[in-house]
Amino acid sequence: MSTPTIDITQAVNTFYEAEPFNLTQSPAEAARLIRKGNQIARMYPALDRLLANPANRVVLEAGCGVGWFANTVAFHYKAQVEAVDLCKAALEFGREVSAALGTADRVTFRHGNLFELPAAGIPAEKRFPIVNSLGVLHHTPDCRGAFERVARHVAPGGHFHLGLYHLHGREPFLAMFDEVRHMRADDPHRPAAESAAFALYRGLYPPSVKDEVMLRSWFRDQVLHPHETQHTVEEVLPWIKAAGLEPRTTSVNEFRPVTDWNAIYETERTFRELSYRKNVVDKQYYPGFFVVLAQRPRTGE
Repeated sequence: MSTPTIDITQAVNTFYEAEPFNLTQSPAEAARLIRKGNQIARMYPALDRLLANPANRVVLEAGCGVGWFANTVAFHYKAQVEAVDLCKAALEFGREVSAALGTADRVTFRHGNLFELPAAGIPAEKRFPIVNSLGVLHHTPDCRGAFERVARHVAPGGHFHLGLYHLHGREPFLAMFDEVRHMRADDPHRPAAESAAFALYRGLYPPSVKDEVMLRSWFRDQVLHPHETQHTVEEVLPWIKAAGLEPRTTSVNEFRPVTDWNAIYETERTFRELSYRKNVVDKQYYPGFFVVLAQRPRTGE
């Protein structure tokens, strides 16, 4: 592993150990929110349709953080989940949520680096019907390399549910926070700049969103993160095909069947304008994020 890779990994891990992403006021509160409603059905309908089939209810989550996805899948679909993350503080919070939610027998939280997952020679019976990675791989030193490593774990006939920051959709959002993002950590004006940036970020949410702990963890993750990359569907589809997978659908067209991927590429080129209108003009939260669902053919390796 090269020195830059080590530096990025260490910086990202230190960032999350200080305050993991998607924290709530307590594990009990996180469990309450999961019980309250199935957000996966609302946010990721293509995945919801897959999880309706009991045969798909064995899941690997690559980069689980505090365990929102893993515990939601275990609670609402009774799935068995192996959840891997580099951040020990996040994993501990996720385990506490599992205990509060009653999903501890269905979720295994495992500490590990995604680049240390097996890269080859994984027997079919050790692979997963569903592999999920949402908002994680763009924080690694090599997004495509991480994708290739994780994709190996998709079983024949199984699916990879991948979410990344969007190149065009992310740009106007980040530009709103340029001042604080480019400040040195030891700049004496940094605390005031962070407070002003959080107030701006907070204003993108309706007043009904009241969990300040969660909002601050989202603000840190989306505005102050030490490393991220941005991507497009057009860029990622060759990765998918090279990994022996076939793209099926995407959030770009609201998870409808895709008959023309070139039309998807044209749509995503409008995301910069959409993000500017949402974030800057309408003052509505729009982070710039996309999902692609891909499948490994049953005859695939």
